[in-house]
Amino acid sequence: MKYPCFMIEPTRRVRRWLRRTSSALELNVRLCEPEGYHQACVLIEDGPAILSAEGGLSTEPMRWVDEDPRWPMKCDNCDYRFIGCKGGQLFYLQVYLAPDGSEVTTHPSPPAGLLKAPVGAMWYDDWFPLKRPTPDGRVLSVMTPAGPWRIDGSSSNGTYPWSRTGTPPNVTVSPSIHFVGSYHGWLRDGHLIDA
Repeated sequence: MKYPCFMIEPTRRVRRWLRRTSSALELNVRLCEPEGYHQACVLIEDGPAILSAEGGLSTEPMRWVDEDPRWPMKCDNCDYRFIGCKGGQLFYLQVYLAPDGSEVTTHPSPPAGLLKAPVGAMWYDDWFPLKRPTPDGRVLSVMTPAGPWRIDGSSSNGTYPWSRTGTPPNVTVSPSIHFVGSYHGWLRDGHLIDA
């Protein structure tokens, strides 16, 4: 397959959910498929994106009022019920705009209420620390068939093996991309190409 790349642009908005999770191991209950833990999310609102001192998205506060009746009571994937739970996590995702105007996120598995960026979507991870020089002084990422890949990040062994040329989204990266067991391909002249 060949996937054309395109830039998505961050908005100054976040989408927020009330999220509960429980580990099947902690609770000594059956494993929840496919994640291996119980989770549920309820969309509550959009709001302004607040940046941290490092330039990343601030997720403060992480807590929400325990008495809010919108807290989810049942796992999104099975019949498990969150009995006796109080509160949980206030979960944030930044909203990006795709060229067609759709709202997407770079998170690999967003809850209902926001679409995952499609394969080929490219964006700058300006919050990520720049560990080495890049052509534009920024950290570039792309959504592959196996999920997000930080082009200017390190590989699984901690090295920085990739070099990129061109102007996003028309970039070429060397060597190949390899998510072991999930995806192997190339990024050439603004296209992800299966190996």
